[in-house]
Amino acid sequence: MLNGQTVRTAFPGNIIPGNRIDPVSAKIQNLIPSPSNSALINNFAVVDSNTTIKTVPSLKIDENVGDKTKISFYWSQWRQDRDKNANDGIPWPVSNARIYIDRTPTYRLNIDRTITPTLLVHVGGGVVHYVHTDSAPPSVLNYDAPKELGLVGASVTPSGFPQVTGLSAATNGGMASNIGPTNAGTYYNDKPTVVGSVTWIHGNHSYRAGGEWAKDIWSNVSAGGTYGNYGFSANQTGQPYLNTSTISGTRSDSRTPVSCSAPRIPAAYPTFKTGNGASIISASTFRTPGSSAGS
Repeated sequence: MLNGQTVRTAFPGNIIPGNRIDPVSAKIQNLIPSPSNSALINNFAVVDSNTTIKTVPSLKIDENVGDKTKISFYWSQWRQDRDKNANDGIPWPVSNARIYIDRTPTYRLNIDRTITPTLLVHVGGGVVHYVHTDSAPPSVLNYDAPKELGLVGASVTPSGFPQVTGLSAATNGGMASNIGPTNAGTYYNDKPTVVGSVTWIHGNHSYRAGGEWAKDIWSNVSAGGTYGNYGFSANQTGQPYLNTSTISGTRSDSRTPVSCSAPRIPAAYPTFKTGNGASIISASTFRTPGSSAGS
């Protein structure tokens, strides 16, 4: 104890021995790119690219059926494919970037019928079907974590690559962003409509009556969170180490430890080597000298 705080000796050369690194964590860290320069911090140069393809094909057909009926059909589809929404320089599956896939077809059918020279009937119907995928790519969601990482406990099979948060420290090291999937959703918005009207011309006047029906249907199909979310506090690897700690036999948070072997990702050492494999979830609560730590 020094001035009411627990003090520890840093590992020689600030390098944590390999036998102290959790095997799941080590496999995840092997997927993280190495530093691109010798600086202690800000030692990764981002080099990345993405491609966005947008197209709007359309088709319109007009057909006269006899001299009193006209039929019109219209179709279009807005399409977008974006292979990565953020240039983070991090490869899959550790990148937290997402792909965008959009398919939004529009269908419309109109029929105009001349009943008499002064009486016209119009009927039309159509639908806009919006489908937007905002998700980690299949290679991330279908990642076999038990086989590739030795990480079990996800609620689906295949488990997918885990989301890991709390990797950055306030100073000197860590990942500026989280790793793993941040979203796995497909969003649907259907808008069917039907219209009908009657137009009557009488003398110098015209009269029109009609109605419209429409419905807006929204749904979201998401697999977010099924792959497991592991959040860590920077205090287990930060320097100086504060009073409550896993090394001293106490917890530095007030939540329940996870039951599986959770990966420990470093927050202070820029070469992405870490300490013990403590399975502790995120938020920290510190105690001051003379008080007791919450559990």
